[in-house]
Amino acid sequence: MKMTTLKNKYVPIEKRFKQMSITITDIQYDLDGMEGYENYSKDVTSGLTREQQLEKLPNNLKVHKSWIDDLLELEDESKDKDDFIETVNIQFQKCIEQSTSWLCIGFSYKYSSERFGSIEHTYEEPPFKDQMKELGKLIWVRLFGKNNMKRSLTILSILKITTREMKLATIKQFNKIRSIFKKYKKVFPHIRMDYLKRQIKSKNVIFENGVVLITGQYQRKVNLGNKTFDKGTFIIHQIVNDEQGNGCANQVLNKFINSINNKIILTVRKSNIIARRFYERNYFKKVGKIFWLNNKIEGVIYERR
Repeated sequence: MKMTTLKNKYVPIEKRFKQMSITITDIQYDLDGMEGYENYSKDVTSGLTREQQLEKLPNNLKVHKSWIDDLLELEDESKDKDDFIETVNIQFQKCIEQSTSWLCIGFSYKYSSERFGSIEHTYEEPPFKDQMKELGKLIWVRLFGKNNMKRSLTILSILKITTREMKLATIKQFNKIRSIFKKYKKVFPHIRMDYLKRQIKSKNVIFENGVVLITGQYQRKVNLGNKTFDKGTFIIHQIVNDEQGNGCANQVLNKFINSINNKIILTVRKSNIIARRFYERNYFKKVGKIFWLNNKIEGVIYERR
């Protein structure tokens, strides 16, 4: 469709939203992630088979106003129609995944745009595991080439050293880090500002690409829930992303994992299914239980070696 120009008379965003209605259709899901659906815990799958889970998930979703508060403003700010569609795709995919707690790899929608006219679009992407395989092949070929194994191993050793250099937060970045945590008050209601400052000063806070990861290393044997962990074990206290759904949390987490040579553990509320699926997709295994607030809140202990 041809791109239309802006009308002379500007229509307020609130009025334009009232006039529009969007339904996302033909939603496709990826239940396997990196490890496969059968390797998720029953708490995550609710004991359902793959077929039962797919039958339960919605094929169509009506777009709620809270999903697209910024969409109409982005319409005006986009440089062209393709740029706007790409933005819509990212927004809708993120909202579907937040609503269903499963990876989304495809959907269709129709949208009547004030600026770009009628849009009818289908978005598709390969399963997450296939994307990671292709990414690995691309990086290998571009960096190493197909026939120079000696050079490949040399560069690979350099890359391993590079991945160990995580970007630590500084006290000058405190206000930005605090503002990121404020976005997720319901998830981290217990975070105190003096705790953040103390962790930053102790060099326990990684801050890269808008992702905050707070970690620590046990200096003695520690009992946690129904498990015991040895001295030297790393624990991830919190991880939060300034822009949820952009993939940066996954990148920073795996960079941190590759930077150390020891066991890593973390705890998460049993009810926080989105976070649990995120960790299980990154090869963390459920190894124990923990309770908070006089056994009122149940949590899960995860471990990755």
